[in-house]
Amino acid sequence: MRNVLSPVNLLLGLILIIATIFRLYYLSSVPPLDLDEYGIYYNAFSIATQGIDEWGRHFPLFFESFGDFKLSLDIYLVAALFKIFEPSAFWLRFPSVIFSVLYIPLVFLLTTNLTGKRNWGILGAVLVSLIPYSIFYSHSIGASISASLPIFASITFFILGMKKEKRWTYVLISMLCLVVAIYAYPLAWIIAPLLILAYTYFLWKEKRIRLVMYYAFFVVAAVPILLQFFIGGSQIRLSNTSAIAYDRGPFTETQAFRQTAENDLLSNILHNKATTSGYILVNNYLKHFNISYLGFDKTEPLIQISPYPPLYLVLLPFYVFGIIILIQRRKDPRYLLLLYVLLIAPLPSAITEGAVHPKRYLASLGLESILVVLALQEFKIHKRKLVTALLAIILAVEVFIFVRFFYGEYAAKSDQLFYAKARMIEEKAKVVWPKSQLFYTTESLGEPQIYPLVGAQYSPIRYQQTRNAERRDNWVFVRSFDNLYFEDSIENLIPEMKKVMIYPSYGIFSDSELRQLESHFCFDINGSKNYLLLKKQYLEVTFKECLP
Repeated sequence: MRNVLSPVNLLLGLILIIATIFRLYYLSSVPPLDLDEYGIYYNAFSIATQGIDEWGRHFPLFFESFGDFKLSLDIYLVAALFKIFEPSAFWLRFPSVIFSVLYIPLVFLLTTNLTGKRNWGILGAVLVSLIPYSIFYSHSIGASISASLPIFASITFFILGMKKEKRWTYVLISMLCLVVAIYAYPLAWIIAPLLILAYTYFLWKEKRIRLVMYYAFFVVAAVPILLQFFIGGSQIRLSNTSAIAYDRGPFTETQAFRQTAENDLLSNILHNKATTSGYILVNNYLKHFNISYLGFDKTEPLIQISPYPPLYLVLLPFYVFGIIILIQRRKDPRYLLLLYVLLIAPLPSAITEGAVHPKRYLASLGLESILVVLALQEFKIHKRKLVTALLAIILAVEVFIFVRFFYGEYAAKSDQLFYAKARMIEEKAKVVWPKSQLFYTTESLGEPQIYPLVGAQYSPIRYQQTRNAERRDNWVFVRSFDNLYFEDSIENLIPEMKKVMIYPSYGIFSDSELRQLESHFCFDINGSKNYLLLKKQYLEVTFKECLP
């Protein structure tokens, strides 16, 4: 008991409590729910209440949504919470908070193992609790932190088991963590098999053949993933996000170059799919180690992408030096494995369009804190009290700037930019639909019915009974159902409204759409929301009988 209540353990517990409270702050609203989160919400609600997904399948392993398939870990975790608590955006995102917080003890354990000092482990725990990506991705479900955490746990337990006689327990836990990861997010489909190869190499090198056999369990667990990818339709996700899609981007430029050069020998060598693909992938990969990306570049708010760099500037030099330390100590299998992880972590992001894509690069989360600590230990920073105090002050200032940005400027901009109209539809559905008719237009691809389904917590069974769906180009489109009417344009919606309108009915339209409706219907404007960044104004209206 005395050991449990040691100062280091109490300090670690305090870090965990503060980090948890900090991540729960504005959890429901910063950033606003995105399209994927709406899909996870309704599928989890459907599982929790009726045991079916949004398409009527009982407890599926893969969830069809928005034209492709979501993995099941996040959905079942949220469904369990919805079974216990009232469904809400808070409980929807709560698992991500847990995943983010669990990094703290894992980094503590791994850093302590590498440095031999628990005090350095505490520093690693503090750093990972403050890293921008750790905080940002704790506020979004389905943004891959549910996969990166078990990947990091797998690496941690494997390293903790090195040089131990009874390593089988650690190997088994490490393998089970990878199984969890591959059912969380597709980035693990690349990282997990590569880790299995590395683990097998280390075990085989030490003549631990029996332990290698444990990874047969991983192969068996991965069979449903392989079947789903090659037969079940999950390859759609890769085709939609691939960096080397031959029908767009640099490949169209390549074709133009070849035509301009009239297919001479040099053009044939330089301007072809192989060289263009190689250039794209190498360029995407190297971006992840670019100093500008790591510590300088800030972007406008984007869906599921952190607008803030992954490292604070004061930590950047130590991160770079930490990489050098990994290279220098590569003869130690622990450091060699971490170097290997650092090199493979960018691959899920590099092979997709728009690299660097932070959400697909989260397999690196936790490594930056460890590298910084290794560098600080090498510099013997603990013996330089004045330098240590100065670095701590600068770090505190940078953390304050990020927190102020995240809960201030970013919160305000994302509230205006992200799914503004969707949130109005969700809020209106809570009040009026399906008791009264609800009309709106949407430019969103996928399933625009998902917003009112979430808002009204609409019965999954009745949803199966009333909807009219059609499949086009591997995408399922749901048409109007149960007093809900939506189209991609106001022109298409007006005939539907004329056929079925019973007063009072409600609608959410833009300013310009209301002007087009004026010649067809009478209505009262209930309220409006201005979205200056979008240069749009959305208005809530109530339709009424026109007096003669």
